[in-house]
Amino acid sequence: MKKYALVAFLFIGCNQNQTENTNKPQSEVSTNKYISSERQPLLVNINALILKSPREVSKFLGKPNKVIKNSKDSPNSVVNPTEMHYDKDSITVFYTKYDIAYWFEFDNVRNYSITNLPEIFGLSNRVPTTTGDGYIWFQSVYPYIKNVSFTPQKSNPSKLEWAIVEVDEKDLPMNSFR
Repeated sequence: MKKYALVAFLFIGCNQNQTENTNKPQSEVSTNKYISSERQPLLVNINALILKSPREVSKFLGKPNKVIKNSKDSPNSVVNPTEMHYDKDSITVFYTKYDIAYWFEFDNVRNYSITNLPEIFGLSNRVPTTTGDGYIWFQSVYPYIKNVSFTPQKSNPSKLEWAIVEVDEKDLPMNSFR
């Protein structure tokens, strides 16, 4: 008898949650505004670029149009990075002194919407973390990647302004840092 009471209790409890969701407006039941059935076109397969040499990256992005050795714009604590600009300066890649690609900046994302963001880099969709200042983050959810961040356009928040992909520092040689 106790088994039947427990099954009935669980059944009623599960159905009650279903009923509660059907009474909510669709906007409250829907998933996240960053996940949709809309597919994003692939900008670049980031896994083919991270931790690669300039020669290997050039196979995918073409020859760099600008190279800055010992860049003063190191995005993190890597010593003497080389900064290379590709695709008419729309993609910037930073390399360690051992020529390992560890930071990617994309300024050519203005035609991409804010839904399904990881797809533009060939990554699976996840629900992001957002910050009060408008940044959209995917932190430590992909192998070798510390974070993927996006900024929506101020004039059109449903479209992107720029994107950054940062390699996890634990995957870089230790003597790359100060």
